[in-house]
Amino acid sequence: MILLDPKELPKDPRSNDFLVFEQNPDFTNNERSQFINSPLYGRLKADVFLSRDKTIWFLFLKNTLGHVFLAEAELVDELLTIRGLKKSG
Repeated sequence: MILLDPKELPKDPRSNDFLVFEQNPDFTNNERSQFINSPLYGRLKADVFLSRDKTIWFLFLKNTLGHVFLAEAELVDELLTIRGLKKSG
């Protein structure tokens, strides 16, 4: 996980967004949620959301300090694991 200093973030948070509105994560509908114990980051909450057009899965992780980051994005038409990630093979 890379944590950014405030000076590295965009001055206007709205400029850090998706170009196509329909491909934004739909945060009103949490598809899956679980907790993960990471040896590096400790306890993480994993949440999977669909895009508004239902074509992309987004996996967000949140640590105990409240830092949230996008860990994965996959197309919906792929087979998914229990965490909402694409199965290999």
